[in-house]
Amino acid sequence: MAVSGDGKNNGTSLIGSPATLRARPHEFEASHIDQIILLNQAGKTSRTAICDSLKLFAEEVMPEFQAREPAQQAWEQAVLAGDLSLEEIDTAPYQRRAIADPRQRQQALINA
Repeated sequence: MAVSGDGKNNGTSLIGSPATLRARPHEFEASHIDQIILLNQAGKTSRTAICDSLKLFAEEVMPEFQAREPAQQAWEQAVLAGDLSLEEIDTAPYQRRAIADPRQRQQALINA
């Protein structure tokens, strides 16, 4: 099973068993990130292999997170209602990472 970004293991790629794939989404969930995008196609991966991988992800990984969706929705509603305030986070590391990507760096220069 693979859920991958650009093929490099830069923190955006998840490759491995369902148990392995649960670990990174747990980090996202702890930060209240409630959506991820799956790109499950790389190189010469067959359509059958891609479909099998997506099915395995849906059956073995997603149910655990779906079971906690009501709690996520309650947290989100509390934030939107102003009952909870979010702490400020340092976004500089993410900006530096984006600028390290030549395509992002070029766009940043255009937008400057």
